[in-house]
Amino acid sequence: MANNTKILILTIYGGNGHLQAAKAKALEMKRKDPSCHVVERNLLIYLIGKKLSNLFTQKWNQAQIEGKYDVNIAISNLLCIANCLLFLPTFFYICYLLLKHKIDLIIDTQVVGTCASLKALRCISKLKNKKISYQKVITELPTNKVVHYFHHIKKLSKNDRRHFSLLTTHPLLKVGETTEAFWKTNCNLTENEVHYSDLPLLPAFTSPKKNTELTIQTHGIEETRLTKEIIQRGDATVVFRKTGADIKLDSTSKISTLMLGSQPSENAIIKYIGHFIRIMHEKNQLNQKHILFVFCSPTMQQHIRLLKKIHRLVTSILFYPTHLTIVPLGAQEDQVVASLFHQSDATFTRSGGLTSMELLAVAKGQIWIHSEYKKTAREELLLEAMPIWERGNATYLKEKKGAKMVSPDIFEAVCSDYFS
Repeated sequence: MANNTKILILTIYGGNGHLQAAKAKALEMKRKDPSCHVVERNLLIYLIGKKLSNLFTQKWNQAQIEGKYDVNIAISNLLCIANCLLFLPTFFYICYLLLKHKIDLIIDTQVVGTCASLKALRCISKLKNKKISYQKVITELPTNKVVHYFHHIKKLSKNDRRHFSLLTTHPLLKVGETTEAFWKTNCNLTENEVHYSDLPLLPAFTSPKKNTELTIQTHGIEETRLTKEIIQRGDATVVFRKTGADIKLDSTSKISTLMLGSQPSENAIIKYIGHFIRIMHEKNQLNQKHILFVFCSPTMQQHIRLLKKIHRLVTSILFYPTHLTIVPLGAQEDQVVASLFHQSDATFTRSGGLTSMELLAVAKGQIWIHSEYKKTAREELLLEAMPIWERGNATYLKEKKGAKMVSPDIFEAVCSDYFS
């Protein structure tokens, strides 16, 4: 990459994956060329306005909190329609950005306006007699389920593809399928148009360290008090500070991480914690200690609401199993998340794109993929209760990391061996 490169990064709000990928790519570009100039834009805000964009984000996040995966699918389908309706606004807006900032490279981490952006790039490239490149960063693991990205890529013209590069990792193939056939079938691309690159992860996930102590942060008096009272019900070695705690991670304790995305289903979180408590109480194996780290939400309002529910659950149990320490977490540094994914004996998680990539990169323990399906252990039904792209990520993790499916209703049946 040449010095002083002008880079336009396109992202979108809704979940956290697109933003994290954009942040990771910006850091990567700065690392390669400290003199480069990065312009980042949330495309929807500039196309439909802040109010509508915030409404879209709010509905998306609320659906995740309530476990209504079908709403997320419906919103994703609306984005496909938006690609058609917003073609001209996208074209003119990208033209404006390319001219105003003298852009040399577009890095696109989201799904809206792929074709329109490339048409704008070609127009300005010809007008200015200047080479401008376009990189599409896929924020899901590449399977045939990534239709919200691949559908629009497949429609690109031959002239569009001359400026286009797809940045991803190696795809999950069917039996007998070649990588060339995968990309041709799903994206109408040749292998020369696909560039296998590092996953778009933040630096903390490239070389996580195994720690004997984990430092967590709390924010505000109420969060600090609630967090401390929840942790103190267990017997882990913890040093409390004014704004957090230092938790000892000794080799005799099993470490588990529960993270259901940036907007977790609160009912699912409470049910999983209830199962942990009940199993630990029944087994009563005092020589086997467990520390359960529970990611609530990076947004303060939801975090405090969920934190109060966990506090009410944990403190209401008269004979609490003290060999289980529950550690609720709000917004944390990337190093904390990476360390937990790396050191956990088990991680219970949704199969969002960036989370799946992080687990693929650093997880050493068992991975359990959360599903909203009720009262069944049949994998095909558990997968159906997910947005289609998360099904693909779950299948990828199953093949590459031995991931298994779980839901709150079948947790004790399928996870009992973990506590033995």
